Amino acid sequence: MDTQRPGTSAADAGRSGRFAELSPAELDGFVSDQQNKETTRKTRYHISLFKQFLIENNDDREIKDNHPAELDPLVGRFLCVVRKEDGSEYEPSYLRGMLNSLERHLRWEKYESSLTLGAEFFMAREKLKAKQKELRKQGKGNLPNKADALTDDDINHLYEAQQLGPCTPQSVINTLWLNNMLHFGMRAVKEHRSLCWGDVQLKRDREGREFLEMTTEHQTKTRTGENVNDVRPVRPQMYAYPTDIGRCPVALYKHYRALRPGDFNSPETPFYLAIKDNNPKSPTEKTWFKRQAMGPNTIGNIMKNMSTESGLSDLGKKLTNTSARKYMLQKLNDEMVPPTHTMQKSAHKNVQSVNNYCKLSDKQQFAMSHILCDTKGNRNEGNVVQTSFPSSSNAVATSSNYMKLQMKEHKHTEKIEKSRILGSTAIFSDCNITGGTFRVTLNVQSEGSRVRKRPRVLYSDSDSQSSQEN
Repeated sequence: MDTQRPGTSAADAGRSGRFAELSPAELDGFVSDQQNKETTRKTRYHISLFKQFLIENNDDREIKDNHPAELDPLVGRFLCVVRKEDGSEYEPSYLRGMLNSLERHLRWEKYESSLTLGAEFFMAREKLKAKQKELRKQGKGNLPNKADALTDDDINHLYEAQQLGPCTPQSVINTLWLNNMLHFGMRAVKEHRSLCWGDVQLKRDREGREFLEMTTEHQTKTRTGENVNDVRPVRPQMYAYPTDIGRCPVALYKHYRALRPGDFNSPETPFYLAIKDNNPKSPTEKTWFKRQAMGPNTIGNIMKNMSTESGLSDLGKKLTNTSARKYMLQKLNDEMVPPTHTMQKSAHKNVQSVNNYCKLSDKQQFAMSHILCDTKGNRNEGNVVQTSFPSSSNAVATSSNYMKLQMKEHKHTEKIEKSRILGSTAIFSDCNITGGTFRVTLNVQSEGSRVRKRPRVLYSDSDSQSSQEN
């Protein structure tokens, strides 16, 4: 029976409407859109740099057209001679990133071998290692531009400078961003940009305490969605802090909700909203924010702008968005929170990643320094010993006194040893010996020269003896 509807072709009749139409070009674009934008940008830059190197070496072929035997020395030479635009050296880790970029490019081009694993490119990798060692000798590789971690004093300063708190629209956004970083373990701009209003919900626990819970987590750096079973075991929560209402995350959330446009609080609306152009500061204003999402550049510069406006940057501190994440991990580590618990808050996938963010604080360095200096038990007894160092004029005399003390102790040790040896004749004490000839031999060995014999294992198994006899 023909069920085709009138006015439809056979091709249209065979479609159920459940499958979207997607051209090959659209499909390729769909795959590329899921790649990390920063990684894609960096890869393109490194490929263009390597192509420039090939052209200067009279090779205008595409990278994939080079045979591995030809490409191996080119890659090795490139990694050894490449420099920055000002002629200075790259950091060792950056050179490794260049090799990874070439690997990604060739993998997309379906190249026959792997730069990072293939035996054909063994010498290129060895040249990279040699270059990294040379740069390390020059003092490179110490990450001079890494961001500093926030401290409690920094956060208190930001509140005092009204860069944090409920004072202004910008301070509200800044505090919301910081709370989400610390309590939800959020990372880069992309995670904050994709956060929706319905992803964070206000709840109460069994004891009636209010808390915010991130019920929906979008794509993150470590959980991209490639593994459907890779989800957070515990939903992160942010509890109210009634001790200080001015710093209570739940109170600030309610304050922000009241200042958003009333018809712009549906679950799918953006969490971070753009600030109105007139920059209202009075709490009497009905709304402080627009009906549009905050831009990614504005979100990406939140920590930098707070540092500049508050004067923290003038103190030589390098603060970026990563500084807040470092603060969270460092503070939990200082408070002896187990790394396995911290992982559930920070969304890390292994303990080593958590440890990489943590370092010794000044207080820990101070305590460890005193532990290593204390050899007399003064630290445990709470004693403070006042000692003055010798001046340069009597430094030689002090050294001479020390040597005399060492000689005195050495002579005392020799006297004790001789007394022990002579004491061996005590076996004849209180004895009356008359007449006769006696020959006595005393073998006295010091404790240090005693020869220890190796123990031997004797086998007395009757079965083994019988088997040998047979």
